[in-house]
Amino acid sequence: MRRISLFVAVIAMALFASVCFAQITSGDLVGTVKDPSGAFVSNANVTVTNEETHVAVSVKSGTDGEFRAGNLLPGKYDVAVSSSGFQSYTLHGVTVDINKTATIPVTLSVGANTTVEVSAEAGVVLDTTTTNLTTTFSTEELASLPTATVGLGVINTSLLSPGVASTGGIGIGVGPSIGGQRPRNNNFTIEGIDNNNKSVTGPLVYVPNDSVGNFTLITNQFSPEFGHSSGGQFNTDVVSGTNRFHGSLYEYFQNRNLNAESGIAGGKPAINPRFDDNRYGGQLGGPILKDKLFFFGNFERHTTGQSITSILCTPTAAGLSQLSGLTNYGFSSTNLQQLTKYMPAANFAGGAQVTDKNDNACGNQTLGPQYLTVTNGLSNSNPGYASKNIPLGNYQLSAPSFTNFDALTTSMDWNLSSKDSIRGRYIYNTQGSLDTTASLPAFYTTQPFKYHLVAISEYHTFTP
Repeated sequence: MRRISLFVAVIAMALFASVCFAQITSGDLVGTVKDPSGAFVSNANVTVTNEETHVAVSVKSGTDGEFRAGNLLPGKYDVAVSSSGFQSYTLHGVTVDINKTATIPVTLSVGANTTVEVSAEAGVVLDTTTTNLTTTFSTEELASLPTATVGLGVINTSLLSPGVASTGGIGIGVGPSIGGQRPRNNNFTIEGIDNNNKSVTGPLVYVPNDSVGNFTLITNQFSPEFGHSSGGQFNTDVVSGTNRFHGSLYEYFQNRNLNAESGIAGGKPAINPRFDDNRYGGQLGGPILKDKLFFFGNFERHTTGQSITSILCTPTAAGLSQLSGLTNYGFSSTNLQQLTKYMPAANFAGGAQVTDKNDNACGNQTLGPQYLTVTNGLSNSNPGYASKNIPLGNYQLSAPSFTNFDALTTSMDWNLSSKDSIRGRYIYNTQGSLDTTASLPAFYTTQPFKYHLVAISEYHTFTP
């Protein structure tokens, strides 16, 4: 009895997941088959074939001539329609996008033993089934648009959509503003899986540009199954493997030596401060079993190195000498030893030589020389040393700062039959960045961040 209950629960969960996420993680193709007079053609055979994987889905038109092929991976499809007494009809290059239902009309000509082939490469496939206002960006667009190579990556391309603007002073959150709303009202998903940072909003797991199959934004009037937020629905689809092995190596980089020199200093060209940004990776996809089982994998590393300049308030060389002389009167020699180990003497005076206000600096240009009065720990038997004014100055230091970010993106697609398929996705992000909160570089530490996203989906198409 327990086994039966567990089996029923698993089936119910699979059905529920299919209902909830079908439109989010895949595309659909619908159409109506008619004859030259406009009458509906029922029971026509319709075969929808993915051009890259050769995975085919077969359906039949109903009494009203309508057919529907659901749960399709985004891509290009060939649609073949045949019926007794009519010429066969094939439509090539029909685009199926994520979060969309492509609608195509089919008109069969009377006759036999003839095939009519039509190319839809230059056509526009409309979604006439919903009121969703959707913008979809393809892999080629995401790889070539410059806005996708910085900041939030592919999400930046959403700024090309109507009703989308940069955040400006609208409010807290990460990402663009949709229809004047705060960015925190946006919803981010990967293949329909929640990808929202619960603390500050915005995407949590990163998918490299070259691993994105489709990126879709729904701005308003979206269907109830999307929900979650009143702002934009941002969904990212991972690249799938195909019947042919395909791979690439890539690199995007910025380097201080490629930038124009920042001016003249002391009669010589000024040296640009360090800023080295390098993003590189490789990917490979292909078949494990032709027409059945496919894989894709991408690994990317993004390293950023730069220098941080800050000003610290510290005793001058004369001040350190005075502190050293106070160790005979109760001042801790251990504390002084640790201070001089990590804190160098000031390399310029405080006050007048400081042009910018700095929380760690000794005042600003309106103040005169700064001092630290030392009284604690001095011997009462030496009234001449009851207090000492230790001169302070400013020390300007340059410290390194870096971020190393790694991203592994994988996908698996298994076509069990014309009615069943399984999709698996695993994404792993790890970031090591230098925590520069401490004032001195000796106390900087590396902060590790790790993120995992796992998705396994089973799709089944039920007959009417």
